[in-house]
Amino acid sequence: MRARVALIPMRVRPLNVEENFRRFFNRVKEATGEGASLLVFPETTFTGYVWEEAHLRRLAETVPGPLSRRVASLAEAYGVFVVVGLLEKDGERFTIRPSCSLPPVGSYCTIVRLRRNRPFPPATPCR
Repeated sequence: MRARVALIPMRVRPLNVEENFRRFFNRVKEATGEGASLLVFPETTFTGYVWEEAHLRRLAETVPGPLSRRVASLAEAYGVFVVVGLLEKDGERFTIRPSCSLPPVGSYCTIVRLRRNRPFPPATPCR
């Protein structure tokens, strides 16, 4: 089996999930139109890098959750695999850069999470 892979750079507008999702959607259409079956997007595709706790609390989601389900529906509709970085909330802990692989498997969404061992934020910025 051969697959065409699309490594997709994407300019992200920090804190603007809906606009970033529209950009993501357009990139999915473009890549699938070129025959790609595996689409790989950057870390924090929908939120940008978020540093303030208030923004983390507002933007981080559980996985699966509303945003990952939207991505899974899109993957299913276009018949592609999508790897995307999300800002994930697990209880009171936030994890940045998990990778979700959302394959098109009928009405089911298989999510593979790869997490770093450190909670976010990992360090205090240097002065």
